[in-house]
Order: sequence, then structure tokens, then C-alpha cells
Amino acid sequence: MSVDNSIETIVIEHGSSRNIESTTPSLRDLVSKDTNMATENVLRRVRIINALKIDFMCWLGYAFIGGIIYLATFLSLGGEALLPGGALWSIVILFVVSHVAGYITERFGAPPVLGMIVAGLTLRNSPYNHIAALPEKWGEVVRGVGLGVILVRSGLDLDTLALKKVGFGTIAKLTCIPGILEAFASGLAAMVMFDMPFLLAISTGFILAAVSPAVVVGGMLDLQERGYGVKRGIPSLVLAAASMDDVVAISGFSLFIGAAIKGKESSNIVLISHGPLTIIYGLALGCLGGACLSATKIWNRRWKRTVVILCLSIIFMFGMSSLHFEGSGALASIVMGIVASMSWRFNYPKMLSLPAE
Repeated sequence: MSVDNSIETIVIEHGSSRNIESTTPSLRDLVSKDTNMATENVLRRVRIINALKIDFMCWLGYAFIGGIIYLATFLSLGGEALLPGGALWSIVILFVVSHVAGYITERFGAPPVLGMIVAGLTLRNSPYNHIAALPEKWGEVVRGVGLGVILVRSGLDLDTLALKKVGFGTIAKLTCIPGILEAFASGLAAMVMFDMPFLLAISTGFILAAVSPAVVVGGMLDLQERGYGVKRGIPSLVLAAASMDDVVAISGFSLFIGAAIKGKESSNIVLISHGPLTIIYGLALGCLGGACLSATKIWNRRWKRTVVILCLSIIFMFGMSSLHFEGSGALASIVMGIVASMSWRFNYPKMLSLPAE
């Protein structure tokens, strides 16, 4: 067979020589593709560098503002608390190091709370122990304020309409059944392994059964902002269940630890009524706080609402804790956020509310 016949056969099989050229990438196409990829890589690097520059300037501004506040406080109030080794110095070190560690872990794709936890463990167990001067009472206050802020944020971001579709019975099941079963399972294991008394073992079980709101609430809010599961109300469902799980864990722990420590000094009626009273007080205080926040003609600026809701949450958390109803303060923070959010959304009550933003 001649060369011409071979070419003719190929043209017949593939339709035309133009089809052969279209199915085979040319050198020009390959070079153009490589050039586009190189350009995209360069642009990506430029965007990353610009983002880092912006972040650096923001952090530089934060550092400058923090330094000014620290210096002004030190010069106006004085005292050894602000010097290295003092209580306020410990809080500053803890705040700065934890946020820097959270920023670094976030850059590596991990949750910021992971870096903050590692920073706290490192500071507490380092040879120098830079936060040794932090009083235990101050630590309790920091933890209580942090929990109150997280629970209020959870209540504010809950989608009540989505929760109605899912059903409040489902929330109750996700809240009570796993938490109580896990607490009793852990308690029974503690009785067998460590020979602990029943009441003390169950109180330990409620400690282990508590969900970390700092992890769950932050993660669910991030997924909700990205739009994952929003149509089915999954983020709101998990937010509500996780937040209420903490209320159940705190109430269960308070109930069983009180019974374990007080023993015969407390009557059974007081112990039995502790759970229902925790719920009643929490709901009442939460609705009262939410109704107070609904008057947006008074709280006509966002910073005013922020200050009021933060202060009310602290009052509820520590006020009810002093009365040995720790669960009521947590529940009140959640309910207050829900009621306030609904009032702001639906502009209620009309007489005391500004038009919805």
C-alpha cells in the first residue's frame, strides 16, 4: 500500500484531516495551558501575600491598642497586679498567647480553639508558669463569662422557624437521652473501676457527659454561615441540642453532687424539686431578659444591646450560681438570646421597637 493510500484511509476513517487536528492538542495549546496555570499560581500567591499583609496590619493595630490600654491602666491605677507576675499580667499573657495560637492553627486549617487549648496547657504547665499569679476565683469568673457569651451567641443564632419544622420533641430527645445515658454509663464505670459511691460517681458522669460548647457552637455557626444543612435546620438543631445538653449536665451535676455532699442534711423534697425549679427559673429569667432587650427604642445602638445582653448574662450566670442553681443561669442565657432575636426580627413589641434593620 502506498503512502497516499494510507493517508486516504485515515481521512476516510476519521472523517477529515481537520478532525485529526482537532483531536490532537497542538504545541500552542499546551504552551497556552501551561501559561494560564502559571498565571493562576502567581495570582494565588499574590492574594495570599496581600491577605497576610492585611492580617499583619490588623494584628499590629490590635497590639498598639492593647499596649495603649495597658499603659494607661498601669499609669492611672498602678499596683503590682499589672507588672509581670501579677494577676492582671497573667490575664493579658493568657489572652494574647491563646489568640495568637488560635490564629496560627486556623492558618493551618485546624479550629482556633485547638490552638487556644494547647496554649493554655502550655502556659499552665511550663517551667516558668506565667499564669501562676492568676487567682482561682478569677479563673472561675473567666470561665463563667466565657460560657455565658457562648450560650447567648447560640441563642441569638438559633433559627426558631427551622426548629419548629424539626419539632421540639426531637430537640428534647437529642438533649436528654444521650446526656443522661452517657452520665449514668460513666458513673457505673466509675463505681466499678474506682469504687466510688453512687451519687459521687453519677456526678462525675455528668461532668464527662457535658458537650463542649466552645467547639460545637463555633463549628455549627461556621457551617450555618456557609449554608450547609440550613434548609433542613440541621445547624439550629445541633446548636439547640448542644446548648441544652450543657444545661442538663450542669443541673444533673449540681443535683447529685449536692446530694452526695450534704447527705442527710437536705430533705428529699428539696433535692427532687431542684430539677424542675432550675428549668422554671431559667425560663422565667430568660424571657424577662429577652423582653428587656426587645425595647430597641431604648437600646437604639448595637453596642448598647451588646453591653446589656452581656451584663444580663453575667448577672444570670453568677446570681443563680450563688443560689446553687447553676443550670438556671445557663438556661436563662440561651432563652434570653432566643427571645431577643425573635423580638428584633419581628419588631415586637411595636410601641418599644424600632423598625427591623
